[in-house]
Amino acid sequence: MSILPDAQNITLNNCQLTSIAGDFNVINNLGSDAITATLFTYIAANSMHDSMRRSDAPRCDILTREAVQTDIMAWLCQSWDVALPMDLLWLTGVAGTGKSAIAQSIAETCARQGILAATFFFSFRSQETNNYGRLVTTLAYQLALKIPSTREFIAFAITNDVSIVQKDFQTQFDILIIEPLVKAQGQALDAGEPWPHVIIIDGLDECMDEKQQAAILKAIDKSLEARKLPFKVFIASRPETVIRKYFAGIGTNRVRRIHLDEDYDAASDIKLYLKSWFNTIRVENNIEEAWPTESQIKLLVDNSSGQFIYASTVIKYVNDRSRQPEARLREVLQANVEHGGVNPLSPLEALYMSILKRCPDPMKSAMALRVIHRVERDTSIIAAKAVNHFLGWGLRDWARVFDSLHSLLSIPPFETDDPKAVYKVYHKSLLDFLQSPNAHAHQLHIPDNKVASRISTLYLKMVAKTESGQLAPKSKLYMQYMAPHEFLSCCDMKDRELSHMMTTYDVDWWTHIHLLDTPTHLDAMYNLVHHVDLGCTSFKCSYTCRRWRKGIVSRCRIESEKVVLPSWGKRLQLKWSSPLEGERDEQEPREKIFLQRRTL
Repeated sequence: MSILPDAQNITLNNCQLTSIAGDFNVINNLGSDAITATLFTYIAANSMHDSMRRSDAPRCDILTREAVQTDIMAWLCQSWDVALPMDLLWLTGVAGTGKSAIAQSIAETCARQGILAATFFFSFRSQETNNYGRLVTTLAYQLALKIPSTREFIAFAITNDVSIVQKDFQTQFDILIIEPLVKAQGQALDAGEPWPHVIIIDGLDECMDEKQQAAILKAIDKSLEARKLPFKVFIASRPETVIRKYFAGIGTNRVRRIHLDEDYDAASDIKLYLKSWFNTIRVENNIEEAWPTESQIKLLVDNSSGQFIYASTVIKYVNDRSRQPEARLREVLQANVEHGGVNPLSPLEALYMSILKRCPDPMKSAMALRVIHRVERDTSIIAAKAVNHFLGWGLRDWARVFDSLHSLLSIPPFETDDPKAVYKVYHKSLLDFLQSPNAHAHQLHIPDNKVASRISTLYLKMVAKTESGQLAPKSKLYMQYMAPHEFLSCCDMKDRELSHMMTTYDVDWWTHIHLLDTPTHLDAMYNLVHHVDLGCTSFKCSYTCRRWRKGIVSRCRIESEKVVLPSWGKRLQLKWSSPLEGERDEQEPREKIFLQRRTL
């Protein structure tokens, strides 16, 4: 018998129809398709607590941080109640106090207890997780999975307007999260089954834009205040200015604040952590039982100033593959750890300094760390082998730079071909240190323009003409992701190596390869070389400026099918315009660039 015997001119899409005793149920599969095929495309999968990328994320060791975890779980386990106003918890503390380890452990505990609704772990390491672009979609995706009654409403929001993922943050938050929750609550489809009620957002300070941090807090606070977000929200971050001011402005009756530096004494946990690891190291290396002494452990605990990152860095350094733990512990204890009375990170910075100073060339190692961070920040995740190629290193160079740094960053083997093997700094405080005045005082500070100069020089070397006249595939990878003018615009143009490179480089070759792969870089470079630090004045362009502009224009004329040059009249009209204001001919295809030509 037909389920719809009298139906005419009906079209059903993505539906499953089941006949039951003469009646029928209609189960719309629209939700599944929209969530899996559409929404999933826009999430940051690596930001979720159980992602593969976070499988080696720091967690609280057994028997450590028990007091703070107990307090947080006691608060989170209370079911959300519309009549109870306190529904936001802020865990804060300076860098290295173990906030992310606590958040990860709490997330896993909540997941086991069935009360976890969604998580998002910000990270400065990835373009997917260092901004709020994928926060709403990632939270909505998890809510659709954990709370079935919201699924169809979230799916409808996506299919009704796919461009919602490109809307402003507040609009996304309202349409993809708040409205589906309100509708699902109104239908009470899950009556009798309480919703998971915990959302965890970690590392909000690693969302690089302060305005984005404020937008996130505003959206959450607005929804909680209106009682439209039926969750307990746990946020962990450093006490950065925007975040600190925002929480200071929220009523104390609505926010539970936990300051790790003030509310809990981490010394006993750090001592337990150190003893446990030293015991393991002692057994593995057949060291006498009296090592290390109680006084040595006490000194390490005192130097940690409540920061687990100090203790974990000590353990990584002592437990290095060199198999000299006793000697390495002596090096740590001999490091300059005098407290300045102002900067709570001074013992940690002294440890960083001690480790870097033991490298064969400390400045080269510091520069390598800065370059790797800058390149990965601007190009997304790049395999370690490609980074080695970019840096122009052989095995000996690589070993000289990295052999002493295994306690500071994850270093894949030099010969690995694994595209997922990447360099990863263990903690952001190391990068902060390398840019800090303290590093400057200890001769390891490298100004940003020097880093940009080094990257620009390496880039020009990498895309130089080879004997075969071809561009290496690995070089093409960086051409796709890196805009050299973005680095050059930040450079020290008086840098000797870069200046020499700009003066002697084969401009015709450079222009040719960019016409093939990245023609949009040409107009920017054309304008950029007109620079006072390259010798240009108000009355005359420098030799470097003239050779680059002439080379770009000459090659563009030869390959005229790929580029459109302005008319002579247009060139005359643009003669006195700013050298950094390029124009584009909107009548031409996007791949064809418009070169503003100054009289050479």
